[in-house]
Order: sequence, then structure tokens, then C-alpha cells
Amino acid sequence: MQKQIFVCGTLFHIYISILKILEYKKKGSIESLLIVNDHTPGIQDLITQLNERKYFTNIIYIPFFEITYRMEKQESIIKRIFKRDKLSIKYVEEGSSIKEYYDFIKNAEINLFYNLGLVSSFFLINFKLNYFRMLEDGYRNYNPRVNAFKAFKRKYILRTVIGEGRDKIIKSIEVQYPERLPKIVLHKGKRLNLSEMQKNLSKKEKEDLLTTFLKEKSIEIKNSKNLLLITQPLSEDRVISEDLKVEVYKNLLDKYAIGYKVYIKTHPRETTNYISKLQHEFIEIPRSFPLEFLDFMDNVNFDLGITLFSSALDNISCVKKRIFIGKNYIEKIALR
Repeated sequence: MQKQIFVCGTLFHIYISILKILEYKKKGSIESLLIVNDHTPGIQDLITQLNERKYFTNIIYIPFFEITYRMEKQESIIKRIFKRDKLSIKYVEEGSSIKEYYDFIKNAEINLFYNLGLVSSFFLINFKLNYFRMLEDGYRNYNPRVNAFKAFKRKYILRTVIGEGRDKIIKSIEVQYPERLPKIVLHKGKRLNLSEMQKNLSKKEKEDLLTTFLKEKSIEIKNSKNLLLITQPLSEDRVISEDLKVEVYKNLLDKYAIGYKVYIKTHPRETTNYISKLQHEFIEIPRSFPLEFLDFMDNVNFDLGITLFSSALDNISCVKKRIFIGKNYIEKIALR
């Protein structure tokens, strides 16, 4: 019997994991373990609904970011540099129920999304004989943050995980656009056909997904001329300040929103209250579900979709025209 593990920190990760599991189940018997972490606030609230749907054999919650914070507070920087791997295993084992699943994990394929700190390094360090694959995580897959110096330092000085799919233990990287992967990992690329996976969902499967993630099964889009703005957690990820982020989106609406009914899909990890900060009328689409679910709803159509660089805009067919503004726009607004 095939065994699969999915290590998830966002709603999109969980959605992709469900799609993969449904595909596997159509091919035969499968056991699975979903590991949910604390990257997205409130994500653990989904576990009850996920258990009711029985998508996965087992589900556990591991607060990796909380564990990382605890380790940084309790251990010296010297120990964290030179005993990183041992400390990682120790703190995760003490801060979760992961040891109860070791026998299952040792015989399973492990699916990671982002190579982000302890979330991925714990598994890469502790289960070196497993088959590892990375799955679609959007922008991060195609825009590496680990430069040559960081990679050299991690591999030869710290002797730890490099990240971003560079480690030999990562055998494949399954994404929507494998040809866009960084050159150093291009040979690992495999295509994940998200649109095909979504087309293969039955009506019942779509309804179950909506019920799992949403309290309401539909969103009313009443106007005849609609604009969808997709925001991103730029201040939460410390890319820019919250004030600058709000200013960026305000300027985009000033430029594009004339004559449109505006809908904003806020990223699930954002904490910004756009209703109080933007000087525009708009309807906020609930944060607590993957954007791709808009295609599962009747009578949802947008004439124009705008984002800075969120790849999610390419994942939906209910938008007629798409505009990707690009990261340089942030600098233009900041220099005003």
C-alpha cells in the first residue's frame, strides 16, 4: 500500500494535497498523513472538517514556527549554528506528537512545499532514506532567495540543509511551470497540471471542498463590471512596511478601479484591515479559502484581475483580463 505525507503551512498547500490524494485514491489503496504547521493563523481550525471528510488517514498539527522561536530563545547562537540538526530534532520531538508517527513516516514518500526553515529541514535531516518531492508553492518556487554564498555556507560550513530544492535528497520538484525553475534545480522539474486536476473533480468533490473550507458555499458577484484585486502578505513577510503596502494597493485602485465594482481577495496570512485603511469602496472576499475555489462557484466572473506578482491569478479561469504589476511597482511608490 502506498504511503504519502504532506507537510503544509497554507490553505493552498492543503488544497493541493487534497487534489493529490484524490488522484492517488482513484489509482488504488493509499494511506496518508497530513502535517499542518502554524504558518497561517488559524489554519489548525480546519483539522476538524478535514477529519470529517476523511481525505487523509491521519492529521497532526506541529507548531514549527512556535518551536523555532522557543529554540532561538532557549539556546545560544553558537549551539544553534554548530548543533542545529540535533537541536531541530530535539525541539520538534518535545513540542509535538511526531514520534508516534515515525514508523509510518519511515516507509512513506514525503511531500514538501516550501523549503522554509525547520518546517522542511526537520524531515530532510531526520529521514534521509525517504523519497522527497517538492510541490507547487507559487512565487517561491521560481524566485530563489538562497544565493551561491548562502548555499556554500550551509552545505560546507554549517553542514546542514541548503533549501529551495537544491539538496540531493529532494528528487523531484512538481510545479505548474517546471521550465521556469532556477537553472540549478531545472533537472528535477516535473509538471503539476493544476487545471487538469481541477477539471477532474466531480461535482460532489467540489461541494465537499467548499464545505470544508467555507461556511458559505457561494459568494455573490452581482455587478456586471467587476475587478478582482489579489493582495499579498508583504508586510507580514517583512518585504515592506504595512503603510507602504496599503499605499501600493491604494494607488493601484486609484489607477484601475474607475467604473468597476471592486472585490479584494486578501491573502489568508495577512492581518491588515483593508476596510479601515483603503479609501475605496470594495467587498472583501473571505480570506479563509484558496482563491482557486472561485471557479467552483456559479456566476462568479471578473472583467479584470490585478496583482503584484501572485501566481494565484493564473490559476483561475473566472477572470477575463489579468494584469501582473511586478515588484518594481513597489519601488516606484516608495520613491514618491
